[in-house]
Order: sequence, then structure tokens, then C-alpha cells
Amino acid sequence: MRADHIAGSKFSAETYLSFVHSNNTWEAIKKNVMNGLKIYNFTVRYQPVKSLDIWLGRRINANMSNIGAIDGLQVDKRFKSIIAGAFVGSRPDYTDYSINFNLFQFGAYVGHVYANKQHREMRTTFAFVEQKNNGATDRRFIYLQHYNSLLKNLYFFGTAEMDLYQNINGAKQSVFNLTNLYLTLRYRVIRQFTFSVSYSARHTPIYYETYKDYVQRLIDEETLQGFKFQVNYRPVRKLSLGVRAGYRARKDDPRASKNLYVWVTYSQVPGIDVAVTLSATILESGLPFGKDLQP
Repeated sequence: MRADHIAGSKFSAETYLSFVHSNNTWEAIKKNVMNGLKIYNFTVRYQPVKSLDIWLGRRINANMSNIGAIDGLQVDKRFKSIIAGAFVGSRPDYTDYSINFNLFQFGAYVGHVYANKQHREMRTTFAFVEQKNNGATDRRFIYLQHYNSLLKNLYFFGTAEMDLYQNINGAKQSVFNLTNLYLTLRYRVIRQFTFSVSYSARHTPIYYETYKDYVQRLIDEETLQGFKFQVNYRPVRKLSLGVRAGYRARKDDPRASKNLYVWVTYSQVPGIDVAVTLSATILESGLPFGKDLQP
């Protein structure tokens, strides 16, 4: 649900939530409704002037999309091509996605937006984030995000995170470690045909208070690397075809993981007006048979 400028006022609201249950999960939901209810967005916006937005509630900030949902207060100010913002609040609970004020967090960001005469856009954001657990530093990092569509039919999106804090066996120190890198490029050859490729290289983010029993094991993990290729083709208006191939490897795996996904979708079947998808998946795992999987 989204309502802009309710009754002509400076207030707007939006929400995105879902409630899912099955017979074998109903007892758990009766004990804690958040086992079935997931609130991804529930926020009210106040816009005193056109260049200033004040948000209260749960919201994913598009300028820092990979950080996830923020419960609290967010402020966004635009100065022509410059944007600046800050937030204070908490992270959703890591067990059931409910509100948890013990997971306090705050941060600020600055960015630049450029649009050419063809209304194609380039947007870059640089942010600093501090996350806590019961008052102790859980994670401190900087975040970089870039979106670019200046070239016709070519779209680029990338994010990077650099951790600034480390706490091992009580030894706290400042660091500068790249912990997340994601890049994706999409090209629309013609209106009916698109091609995309993406690359991901990341370490598991370490929250020194939330998961402190597992810190040493997480630090020892190797960087995950993966490539993804995707092609979409729409020969006619209601028919679409696609192919997605993936390749992911880790240094201590005996072999790489590979997958191939192919699908055909027809959006409106005559007479019954439903969408039908036929798909096939081929997956070759890099894990040897019988190897224990870690969560």
C-alpha cells in the first residue's frame, strides 16, 4: 500500500508486509505471530518542503539498499545535485524480523545525482554506519553504492562495504577490510532482448556481539566468488523466455558449483487468464557427497 500526500497534506505512508502459514507452523505462529508475519516496510513520510523528506517507521533506504531495513527515523535532504541524509534507530531482530531496540544503529550518507538531457541518471552514495548490540559495538563500516544509466540501454549497479572495526578475544582495533563487493551490468540489445552479467565477492559480515561465539570460525572463511549470466527474450507481448547460468567457487571446495535455469512464461492464457511458467533447473554442487552443511 502506498498513499502520497494524504488528503493534500505533507504526509505520505507506505507499507509492504506478508503473512504466511501452513498447518505445521501454526503452533509456532500462535506462540509468536512474527514467525508468520513479516513487515518489510511500514513507514510514514513528512515532507515540509520539496527537497526534504523525514521518514518514521521501518524502511529500506534506496540510497543504501544493501544495508537492509531500518527501524527508526530517517532524514533525506537534497541540494540540487547533492543529497545528504542520516538515520538513527535499530535493526530488525535476527531471529524473527521483529523490532529489537537492543540492536541500535545509526549512520549518515552523502551522495551525488546527475541526469543528462535524455533524463538518464547516475547516482553515487557514500555512507558510514555503526551497529550495536546492547550498547556494545557490533559492526562499524563504510558503504559505497553506484547506479549508472547514462549510456542508452546500458545499466550498471554496484555496492561495496569496508569494515572499520575488529574485536577478537577482547582485542579491539580499527581495520579497513573489504567485506562485500557486488557488481551487475545489464544491456538491452533491443526492446524484446536483454542480457545481464553480475559478479559477487564477499566475506560473511562479522557481528562481534551478536555472533561472538562464532567469530573465529567466520574470520577463517574464504572469500565467496560468483558470476551470474542472464538472458531475457520476449518474442511477442505475452511470451517471455529466459536463461540464467551461475558459477560460484571457494578456495577450499573440491570443485566449483554450477547451475543452469531455463524458463518460458506466457502471461495470459486465453480463456482462463492466468500466467503459466515452464522451467527446468540443472545444478552441480561443489560439495562432496556427505559433507556437512553449515548454516
